[in-house]
Amino acid sequence: MQSWTDRAATVRADGTGAIAEAVVRRWFTQPDPLLRKECEKMAGSTPAEGYASCCEAIATMDLRPDLPVITAPTLAIAGADDPATPPYHLEQIATKAG
Repeated sequence: MQSWTDRAATVRADGTGAIAEAVVRRWFTQPDPLLRKECEKMAGSTPAEGYASCCEAIATMDLRPDLPVITAPTLAIAGADDPATPPYHLEQIATKAG
């Protein structure tokens, strides 16, 4: 996914502080301002190369073929405001795993 490789490039060029606010905005829809600042501080202090490498791994990762091997009862939860895994994505995941 291009958004992950773009994020990796930004982090390599400008550090994790450059993406900290945007990342935290995706985590919380209405966080407490103090919690937001603490989380931004945490995200911004993540080592850039490690974060960028994780972004690149996620960009090429597709675990959907592995879903049918899940045999344990599994509770799948999605939030309407979750930009990474919205309810319709979770429905596709649950269907393939079921």
